[in-house]
Amino acid sequence: MHTLSLFEEPRLDGHGPAFESWLDEQQALGLLQRPASIQVYRDMWGGFTAWCLGQSPAVTLADLSVDDLQAFQAARTGKKSADLSLSPRHALRLLRLIDRVLNHLAAERGEPLNTAAADCIAAQPEVRFAEAANADPMPEYLSVAEARHLIAFLSSARPRPSRSGIPRDAHASLSWQTLRNRASVALQLGAGLTPADVRALTLESPTSRGGLARHRARGDSALRPAGGGA
Repeated sequence: MHTLSLFEEPRLDGHGPAFESWLDEQQALGLLQRPASIQVYRDMWGGFTAWCLGQSPAVTLADLSVDDLQAFQAARTGKKSADLSLSPRHALRLLRLIDRVLNHLAAERGEPLNTAAADCIAAQPEVRFAEAANADPMPEYLSVAEARHLIAFLSSARPRPSRSGIPRDAHASLSWQTLRNRASVALQLGAGLTPADVRALTLESPTSRGGLARHRARGDSALRPAGGGA
């Protein structure tokens, strides 16, 4: 005779499978290969999963919220044991891992993305800038002098005509990493994007003639290609 439990069984929602699926993809792409690094991620995820399933009711990945993540941080902050302590830097790495797993899970299932981890990072400056050399918050906007300095910095890597009229490839001696980093600086300081925003950009992201706005710093036309446009 089948009987029903007096207590509702917690819906695990696949914490383990979600992580393993993300890990398989990382390994297939060659992004995560070292056994020591894999074990670190497993330990991080295992601690997070144990907390989620230890709550009443259990916290599922589908229902995970900013409040849940902040409660998890609070429960782990100040622990004496090194493997239990959740410093701002450790919190940033763990929240990034959770965000990556949630992104992978949403793409895999074709479901809306749960942005709880990303929102939790954005809501905590001490966590968001934990790995920055200077933990002070980034400026909300650039001054005119700062904008001109940024323009000069970026323009030094752009091909420009010489006095003889022959194009001078100022960027020829720069590595692609240097050009990539300068472009990233422009997007973060000039457009206000975060590193995560920059990583998410695609070839369809640029907007043609999007920079033709008033109240620009002088000389910002140097940011546009010689043929006009974006």
